[in-house]
Amino acid sequence: MDLLNTGAKTNTKDHAGWTPLHEVVQSGRLDMVKLLLQHNTLINVPGPSNETPLHEAVRYKHKDIAAELVRNGANIDARNNKSETPLQLASEEMKIVLLEAMEGVQQTQGNNVTHIADMQAELDFEDIRLYSASNCQSIANKLKLLEKKHVNLHLEAKFTKKVNVLVVDTEENGTCVSSVDVLQGIVYEIWILSSQWVTKSTQERLEPLKDYEVKGIGHHNLNGPKNARYNKYKQLPGLFEGCHFYLHNFVTKYKISETLVLTKQILTKLITDADGVVLHRVPNPELIPDAEKVVPSHAKEGGKLETCSHYIIFKDMYKPMYNMSHFKALPLGWLIDCIEKYELCDP
Repeated sequence: MDLLNTGAKTNTKDHAGWTPLHEVVQSGRLDMVKLLLQHNTLINVPGPSNETPLHEAVRYKHKDIAAELVRNGANIDARNNKSETPLQLASEEMKIVLLEAMEGVQQTQGNNVTHIADMQAELDFEDIRLYSASNCQSIANKLKLLEKKHVNLHLEAKFTKKVNVLVVDTEENGTCVSSVDVLQGIVYEIWILSSQWVTKSTQERLEPLKDYEVKGIGHHNLNGPKNARYNKYKQLPGLFEGCHFYLHNFVTKYKISETLVLTKQILTKLITDADGVVLHRVPNPELIPDAEKVVPSHAKEGGKLETCSHYIIFKDMYKPMYNMSHFKALPLGWLIDCIEKYELCDP
């Protein structure tokens, strides 16, 4: 209790991937569940195998805890990596408990996520690790000046996972062109800011990050960078978790636009940094290993990719054009679209 009152983080995962809420649910501690829920604890964070605390409450047959979780916004339809929901796993008796609790929902997670996002924005602002992908020399010069005046601003020479802010040039509508740096920034789930943030900041004051976040990539004005950032705050898996990719015939550089040139190595890093798996051999749709028979975390419920675990990604043409529920051949443009929008797009 003292730890919680002094600001201990309630959503930190242990090495196995469990949150404190998972642990107290498994232990059957209703009192601790209630306590954690009073301290901005996220209720639908997936642990190993994408099991949420509600999955655990159902498995351990803790009816009172399951009811408490549901009343506080736990999702009875959350899917684990085998596509099982708490409602599906529940006994008939437990189903009644879950459905009755649904009628008395007291709050959803929206407020908690917003609160955590605001807190995280403050933490990021206190220690800005910035990499600039701007082509303007004036931006580079201004950044060096700002770094000297602000102890919380640190310029990074390389774009590594240390970086939490990426600066890019933007159009008047707040969008930017696609590039490897932009795609990497989205996959890293970090702030991607317009270079206007640099222009408008002064030696006395750095502008708030959220006022200059890039609104979209290319013609997509769909808040891809913000969606990615919020995914991190919710502690959800990366965009391609549960997806296995085979990259067909990527032996040379592939130019998509003046600003976006891709190689197999770059694509592999983008996929794996988004929790996807890159296969070294063409998968056989009839012989998928049991360990790979999972569902993609970010597929839309009822969508075309809901149970699609395997993808062949091609540049120009591929035959046969697989279109099975678990196995599809899709163009590279689809993969890039997914990253730019930060969603697993229905093809």
